[in-house]
Amino acid sequence: MIFENRFIYYPTRDFWAEPDEFGLDFENVRFEASDGVRLHGWFIPKEKAQSALLFFHGNAGNISDRLDNIIKLHHQVGAEIFIFDYRGYGSSNGKPDEAGLCRDGAAALNWLIERCRPKKIKTILFGRSLGGAVAIDAASKMECDALIVESTFTSISDVAAALIPIAPRSLIKTKFDSLNKIEAVSVPKLFIHGDSDSLIPVSHCRRLFEKASEPKRIYIVHGADHNDAYIEGGERYFKELKDFIAGIERS
Repeated sequence: MIFENRFIYYPTRDFWAEPDEFGLDFENVRFEASDGVRLHGWFIPKEKAQSALLFFHGNAGNISDRLDNIIKLHHQVGAEIFIFDYRGYGSSNGKPDEAGLCRDGAAALNWLIERCRPKKIKTILFGRSLGGAVAIDAASKMECDALIVESTFTSISDVAAALIPIAPRSLIKTKFDSLNKIEAVSVPKLFIHGDSDSLIPVSHCRRLFEKASEPKRIYIVHGADHNDAYIEGGERYFKELKDFIAGIERS
């Protein structure tokens, strides 16, 4: 499991910047997972916002490495954003593993629901790459208003089979079995993936979409690799997000 975790998780501790350095007001948030691990995140408010995005980042770095993405989402989508670090990442305590990340996702969603409920702001989970698996887990078990996943996978064993074909699946203990969990997500869903993703093939997105129940939408970004869908997609990328969120607000 030690080797496996090192293969999956690549956390860093130091922040290279914070939101206020780019003109964004933000709040440092300290909260606790169900097993007592102390976690950290940034809440970025938006005046008159009707929705809030809970951003689940990928397996490397920390929340500061998503600032460019967060700034564009904040300005162009018009939602409040809560981005947090899993255990072992950034200023969050502990060490990452599958069960721990799922606890962290649940704790972050609980925090955001408590923040949004008085203002009747809708909570939308937005997971990228590994974060998509954590977001799907949370959405399959807890209350939320919608789910967006981008560049994510069907399961860790499917990813391992593609990257290391000789690795026996029975030896892989980490599951993140999103393909089975997605059936339990009843809220509206948007699946985004680049058709040139060199890490997680677009076929993972299509399989998740096919397995998911309605209402659902899929957006394949032409020419996008694993980390640049929001760049390659340009204006259309943010329009797809805004249209999806507007549909949730009308529901």
